[in-house]
Amino acid sequence: MFLPPIISTHFQDLHKNKAMHQILGPQNVNVGNESNYSVTPADGTSYVWTVVGCNIVVGQNTSSIDVLWNIPGEGSIQVTVTSGGVDIVVIDVMAG
Repeated sequence: MFLPPIISTHFQDLHKNKAMHQILGPQNVNVGNESNYSVTPADGTSYVWTVVGCNIVVGQNTSSIDVLWNIPGEGSIQVTVTSGGVDIVVIDVMAG
């Protein structure tokens, strides 16, 4: 089943108290499938991804990751973006 990507709405910017990045990727996925999540890349920026309910297949420390969903239920994708300040962005995902 294909569902269009959803832009995350949960943000926390520890530098300026406003969101600077958005995660693009699906919020409804099937267990056993891979999904891609990304933020807009920028030079001189570091990315650290944290996931719940899935495993990162490729892309840690880049602006885009592929994950394999292996646990049914609620999960999440979080990226900490550092470039002059810190921006923490989370997208909630439901795996079925």
